[in-house]
Amino acid sequence: MFTDGLSQITKYTIEKIDKVPQDAVVKVLEALLQERELFWEFFVSINRAVIVEDANGKILFHNPYAVKWGVVDKNSLVVSDEFRKVFDEIKSNFSSEILTFEVQRVVKVKDVIVPSIMRERVFEILCVASSLPEKRKYMYLLNDVTERRKEELDENQRRVMSSIDTLLTGIAHELKNPLSSIYFHAQVLKRSLENTKDSTRRITNSVDVILYEVNRLNKLVNDFIQSLRPSRFVEKYEDVNLIIREVSEMLLEDVSSKGIFLELVLDDSVPEFLCDREVIKILILNLLRNAIEAIEEGRGGRILISTSATIKD
Repeated sequence: MFTDGLSQITKYTIEKIDKVPQDAVVKVLEALLQERELFWEFFVSINRAVIVEDANGKILFHNPYAVKWGVVDKNSLVVSDEFRKVFDEIKSNFSSEILTFEVQRVVKVKDVIVPSIMRERVFEILCVASSLPEKRKYMYLLNDVTERRKEELDENQRRVMSSIDTLLTGIAHELKNPLSSIYFHAQVLKRSLENTKDSTRRITNSVDVILYEVNRLNKLVNDFIQSLRPSRFVEKYEDVNLIIREVSEMLLEDVSSKGIFLELVLDDSVPEFLCDREVIKILILNLLRNAIEAIEEGRGGRILISTSATIKD
């Protein structure tokens, strides 16, 4: 550190350089060198970007992190355009009373691994200015807090989703109880009416509608709950043909009851690919359901599912 004593000795030595003994000058220079090495060791070792510049934006000092994080261009050794805008904004806040300023900014910087890609990073920036306006220097201390901010946001999201999950569980409970009761009594009523006269057929049909609507509402509730819960993808190499066969078997009874012919033309050369099995399963299931609903009731029809492998250059 530059102590007041050393500063005074240095000033005196410079002013009286022609009268100061050579060994005394050497001692002052050695002390200055030690101070410089101490500063350099400190600023190089910390995991922060440090930049010192004058009032005109000329860099007087920077440490390796300033280059690594893209604050200083490694070729021209000037502050990058994105950070220059931030630094100029910070400078405009200084006055004779305000000599420190702290701010947090999102800045686009080059990716460390793939420099051609620009990524947004969050930086905490502390700037300290020297007290003399005519010879003002600025020291910027930057900390990349992107990961910390992401963890904070993830934690907040987890809390919100936990609250939503609790709310949804309560709603689902309140909805499913009456639905289960309606479904049970409708089944009992239907069995009681099945062996009676034909005049009760209309009542039986109404019960069928009740059962159908209860099932539909139950599905809507389940789909709604799943849609609001955060997805947890589990990626593995999967056989899409196998997934299609599984989904087709699930809907086979529904398809047959509506007189629809389901045809599978699956290419065995299709390679396995990296995906979340359940997500692909839901996608195929929804596509098939849409196809089934598009076919008019009682008219029958044909649904064709085919796969093939395409090689792209």
